[in-house]
Amino acid sequence: MIFLHQPHLSFSFQTNIVYFDAGSLLGGDWSGDQYAMDWNLYFDSRHSGGPESISFAGASFEQWRKRGHDQHSIIADPLFVAPAKGVFDLRHDSPAIGLGFRPVDLTKVGPRSDPKSK
Repeated sequence: MIFLHQPHLSFSFQTNIVYFDAGSLLGGDWSGDQYAMDWNLYFDSRHSGGPESISFAGASFEQWRKRGHDQHSIIADPLFVAPAKGVFDLRHDSPAIGLGFRPVDLTKVGPRSDPKSK
């Protein structure tokens, strides 16, 4: 994510699973703290998944939290069924479920044919 400092609450980023295998988590100017981030699960699949594995705009997870962000968020493997194959269903023992995530019925999302055209 790239963010430019703004003098007002710019956005809210809550209840997300952020899973990545390239690049960095946050880029740009995050110095103003004009955003609300919490109840997220973060995981960089290139690393073991511990709190030290991800930098939050140059800060450790502990330092990031001291700034008031992600108080309830965690760094953990979300335990997707088979992410390398594009299967992002959560396993029943996923730590994301403890944060309140519920499985999404993927058959009801995305492009579908128009029933009127049949």
